[in-house]
Amino acid sequence: MKSKLAKVTLGISLFAEALLLQGCAGDFKPVSTLTLPSNAGLDGGGTTVAVDGKTLYANNCAACHGPVATSTKMGRVAQQIQAALSSIPQMKPIQLTTNEISLIAAALAPSQNSAAVTPTEAAAKYFPLPDREKAPKRISRLTRDQLEVTIKTLFSSYPLPSIKNALPADPLITNYEYSEVLNFNAANFAPFKTWLDQVVAAVRANPAGLINCTSMNNSQTCLQTQARAFLVKAFRGDVSEAKLTELTNFYVTAFSKTDLATATGDLVDITLSSPQFLFREEYEISASTAQLVPAEQLQLLTYGLADAPPEKLAMNSLNAASYVSASAQPATINAVLSTPEARAKLSRFFLAWLEVKEASEYNLAPSLFPEFTSQVAASAVNETKKFLNHHVTRPQISLKDITLATQSFVDANLSNIYGVSAADPMGNSLVNLNPAERLGIFSQPAVIASHSGPDTTRPVKRGAFFARKVMCIPIAGTPPDVDTTLPDNRAQTLRQKIEAATNNSRCMSCHSALNPMGFFQERYSASGKWRTTEDGLNVDARINFTSLDEGSLHTDGPVETIKGLSQSMMFQQCFIRQMFRFYMGRAETASDDPVLKEMFLAFTANDKQDVLAALKTLANSSRLNNR
Repeated sequence: MKSKLAKVTLGISLFAEALLLQGCAGDFKPVSTLTLPSNAGLDGGGTTVAVDGKTLYANNCAACHGPVATSTKMGRVAQQIQAALSSIPQMKPIQLTTNEISLIAAALAPSQNSAAVTPTEAAAKYFPLPDREKAPKRISRLTRDQLEVTIKTLFSSYPLPSIKNALPADPLITNYEYSEVLNFNAANFAPFKTWLDQVVAAVRANPAGLINCTSMNNSQTCLQTQARAFLVKAFRGDVSEAKLTELTNFYVTAFSKTDLATATGDLVDITLSSPQFLFREEYEISASTAQLVPAEQLQLLTYGLADAPPEKLAMNSLNAASYVSASAQPATINAVLSTPEARAKLSRFFLAWLEVKEASEYNLAPSLFPEFTSQVAASAVNETKKFLNHHVTRPQISLKDITLATQSFVDANLSNIYGVSAADPMGNSLVNLNPAERLGIFSQPAVIASHSGPDTTRPVKRGAFFARKVMCIPIAGTPPDVDTTLPDNRAQTLRQKIEAATNNSRCMSCHSALNPMGFFQERYSASGKWRTTEDGLNVDARINFTSLDEGSLHTDGPVETIKGLSQSMMFQQCFIRQMFRFYMGRAETASDDPVLKEMFLAFTANDKQDVLAALKTLANSSRLNNR
């Protein structure tokens, strides 16, 4: 009996020693039921000794990771535990079955909803107002992305210059609440006119690429028919019969007085400079239903969900009513959302939401962060774009797959940043990431570095981004009389300096959110590389965030924090707001609460975080279709 007990004790002691050898940084949490063989009963009689997870944790892990209720390793999933067992040398001797690993994960699963907050209760809190008024009638200019695809659809046979290269960037495009500020002014009208002159010249050089009536001897009937078809397509069906007649007559008359090249070029010039081409109306309604007229409703769906005109998505603007009737609209929405254009727009939403910079826009000081070369910056941005494309092109899209992913596309340039080997030097294959360091898109270098630098990690800037864009916590600007200079004390980390400078009631009104939202990311350098020290001082990434509906969130690093925040109701309602703002091109108002509530409930149903369900709800909403 003594020898059997000694073997069991020795096994547990070696297991604890393995954890200590890796500096208490292991991912394995010994929370399980230990069943001894029938011939190994401690009483000499073949009994089974059950050790509950909490007891086993207390015996072996609490010394490093604290009590199980507040464990710093709370939330480890079975995949992460298995990865740790397979990859960390000191843990490889530990032998666990798949079932035991699952039990371990279940025991460590955090109570993300400890206060039992249901989606319905959260919806009532965050979107409380009833439907009080119809959406306003609006006219908005097409964005550069929308103009680009519309031009390519209209002139598919012409190698035209890019209008995106010609026009300056749209105002507020980073924050994507742009619909109220898109217009033409002195800054962008001249570039637009220069671009338009190039298009007209290309059409005049080959008018038959647009209107070809040679086989009909350029008869008036053929010219009118083809000109009319071009105009309907250019105006996306939202054009009166009187306007069509006026422009087709102009074209035929111009042809009779000049030639095909001149007349066709003039028609293009007039059409592309017309407000009916450059702007999209949500204005005309049916007197009986108060719905937008079919042409405007169809444009709202195709541009709203895919940044493309109906014809680009194989829909005929002349038959708009057949796509947006009550019986047909759900199928139309599904068809639009399944297109590459819609999935590309969804990817652009994530990039805009996370404010990911282009490679040339990073400004990290090379002397301080030499690892973040221009090649690494390009690879980091490409990684995030590949990662998003991988997820948003799936038939079903769960936000969890994006925020809680344990794999990404790491190329040779990013290997040093991630500390892993690239399976493919070009980064076209998924790589397992260190589960103790990385979790989902918020831990990707392109996202982290976009809010860092040039010479520090800038925790307050990181925190402001996370609070404002990820959690929708209102943050006031810094009062003008506040000295934001931090002391030059080399005995303190940047976090310690910020804590000392903001530890008063006036500052903490904002920094109670800013600080934890920034401090949990301190394990990442400005380049996104994992670190444990800062100028020789230990990095502290612990936070205590007390504002979640589910209760306080106590964590010691980014993985646990991302897991806790991204499954909270506050995060999920913020995501719905951000999606609404991007797809509507404006900030929400109180009267938008009903559709936001519907989107939120569709998104959170069955804890799926269903992105497409939220978009379908928005597109089907009377808030979108009625005026």
